[in-house]
Amino acid sequence: MNAPTSPTSARLDLAGRAVAAGRLLVPPPDFATRAETVRYGDALAEAVASHEAGRGPLHVYAHIPLCDERCTFCMYYYSPNGRSGSRAERCAAQLRELLTSDLEPCPADALYVGGGTPSVLSAVDLKAVLDDLTSRHPPAPGAQFTVEMSPRSATAEKVSAAIVGGANRLSFGLQTFERDVLAQVGRRPASREHVDSLLTAALGLGAIDVNVDLMHGLDGQRPGDLAQNVEALASIGAPTITMYRRRPLGSELLAPGY
Repeated sequence: MNAPTSPTSARLDLAGRAVAAGRLLVPPPDFATRAETVRYGDALAEAVASHEAGRGPLHVYAHIPLCDERCTFCMYYYSPNGRSGSRAERCAAQLRELLTSDLEPCPADALYVGGGTPSVLSAVDLKAVLDDLTSRHPPAPGAQFTVEMSPRSATAEKVSAAIVGGANRLSFGLQTFERDVLAQVGRRPASREHVDSLLTAALGLGAIDVNVDLMHGLDGQRPGDLAQNVEALASIGAPTITMYRRRPLGSELLAPGY
C-alpha cells in the first residue's frame, strides 16, 4: 500500500511533472525542490521543440528561489546568504550558465521571472540574468515579460534594471501594510511612500503594467484591513491589484470575518 501523499509533496510532484512536460524553466539543482527529476536544459529544449513544431506557445519561467524573509505562509524559503558566499550571486551565476548553454534562441510568447524573490539579487545580477534570458528567448511581439519583486528588497535601481533588461510588467508582493500582521507572518513592513516610489519609478520607465499583491486571511488580520489596503493602493495609483486568500493548513483557523 502506498504511503499517503502530503499536500507539500503533492505540490512538489506537480512542479516536477510540469518541468518534465517542458513547460517551465526552473532553478539549478542546488536550489531546486527535491521533486526535481529532469535536466532543466533538456526540459526547456523540449518546450522549444514543441513550440517550433506548432504545438503551442512558448512560455518561459525563470525561478529565483531565494528570499531574505521566512514567511509563515510560504514553503519556498532559502536565505540569500550562506557560509560559502552569497547564494544570490551563485544562483544568478548558475541560472545564467543554463541560459547561455547550447540551446537555440527562440522567441517567447511570455516570460516570467519569479521566486522566491528576484529582487534579492543585486541590480547588476538581475540585469545580467534578464539579458541572458532575452538573448535566448527574446519577447515575441506583444509578449508580457514579468519580474516579481518584494517592496522590502526592491529599489529604484533594481526596478530600472528590470525595465532596462526587457521587463514590461512588474509585480510587487506587498501582502498588507499592517505592521502587526506582517510581524506575525514573518515579514518586514513596507511603507506606503516606498511602494509609491517603486510604482512611480516603474511606470516612469515605461512599464505597461505594475501589479501589487495583497493577501487576506493572514494571522491577526482584521476584516476591515483588506479594504483599507485596497484604498491605500488606489490612492497612490496602483494600476493592478491582485488579492489572494490564505488557505489554512490542518486545524489553523482564519481570522474572524474570513
